[in-house]
Amino acid sequence: MEFLLTYGWAILVVIVAIAALAFFGGLNPDRYLPDSCIIDAPGLSCRDHSISYERYPAPFSPYKNILRLSIINGGGQTFTLKRLKVLANNVFAELPYQNLDHDLNNRQTYLVKLDLQQIPPVPSGTRKVRLEFILEVENPDTGLKHNYKGFIRSVID
Repeated sequence: MEFLLTYGWAILVVIVAIAALAFFGGLNPDRYLPDSCIIDAPGLSCRDHSISYERYPAPFSPYKNILRLSIINGGGQTFTLKRLKVLANNVFAELPYQNLDHDLNNRQTYLVKLDLQQIPPVPSGTRKVRLEFILEVENPDTGLKHNYKGFIRSVID
């Protein structure tokens, strides 16, 4: 009986420690993964990205969360970036489609700058966030449109 009680308390302490780590985010894999950006589109990829907490555009305007996404075309043909939609998650609300209407030639880069319209904005350095989006791309040769999913994992600057 003494043997079972001793090891029972030890197992209970370990379970409480693991529960505390899980509750405070210590077991969340996103916390330890590096910043990344992925677009699930053939030929298109993220060159750079950031989610920032800044005043935009005037010096005395309120703070906002701004998404900057640099898209590079490595597909060997011209694509037309039609629209971009940010999907809802546990930090940011869903945005309607934003019109881009930009022809992206081979090896060309395009910078998307988008107000995430989060009220109140999420302050910088608070946590790592995962932002999912849908990019609508048109092939000008065929006129066909495709929707590609992508995500950004980043700390708010």
